Formats: sequence, structure tokens, C-alpha cells
Amino acid sequence: MEKLVIINGAYSQREMIRDDMIGWAWQLAKDVGIGDVDEFYVDNGINACVVCKTKREKCKFKGKDQFQEIKEALAAASMIMIGTQDYFGMPTPKIMALLGRFRCCPEIAEGKRVYIYVNGDYQSAGYAARALTSACEFVGFTVQERLIKINDR
Repeated sequence: MEKLVIINGAYSQREMIRDDMIGWAWQLAKDVGIGDVDEFYVDNGINACVVCKTKREKCKFKGKDQFQEIKEALAAASMIMIGTQDYFGMPTPKIMALLGRFRCCPEIAEGKRVYIYVNGDYQSAGYAARALTSACEFVGFTVQERLIKINDR
């Protein structure tokens, strides 16, 4: 059975961000016939990769955080939605920290379809979407589509 995993990397759990992203995710899942959906809100305790450049068996990161749970879910996923709010023209640091951790396990990302959602201000949300796209592609995800939601001020 196909599975969708939603990763919310925003600092705010405001209903507007979550509802917009979840609504789009469920519509995508429905369009391709996916009924199994997991949702993760990336907590602020996610640790960044220390770039030890070793194989995962020798990875210098020994701590336990939310990465292990998300990694297991992504291994079983056929489609992934990654969402973030614009943070000074970039994705939030915690979503970038999460993506960086996949350097040690590229087989999880390889060939996985990713949809990107960014919520932010007019110009900087586009920058954040491009940066998130680049990070996803760098670790091996295949970006299918991006949705940029511009905040009304």
C-alpha cells in the first residue's frame, strides 16, 4: 500500500500553515489513490548533521532525536510532503537540519517523490522554496511540485 508522509518544519503550528499544507497533501494523496498518511511536526530538538563524512555505521552522531522516527516513516513512504514557513528567505533551520541528516542514508531519499510547501512573504518565500528544493534534490529526493503560499498582510 502506498503511503504519504507529511513533514511540517514550520516554527509556528498556526492553523493557517497547517491547514493549507494538510489540505494540499490530502488532495494529492486522493489524486493518486493514497489512503495511508503520517504527519510529523519537526520539533526544535532536531540535531544537525556534524558532517563527519563517514558511512552511517561509523556516523559520529550518537544522540537520539526525532530523526529516527521520521526516517523509519520515510523508508515506507511512496510520497512525501515537506512544508516550512519562510525564515529570512530560507526554509527553517530545523527542516534543513533534518534534511542534512539524510547525507548518511541516501537510500531512504533515493527516488522518493517530494512535494514542497512554503508559506511566507512575497519575495522571500520564493527564495525559501528554491533553497528547500535544492536541499531535497541534494540528498536524493525527486521534487515533483512546489506550492508557495503568500501571506496576506
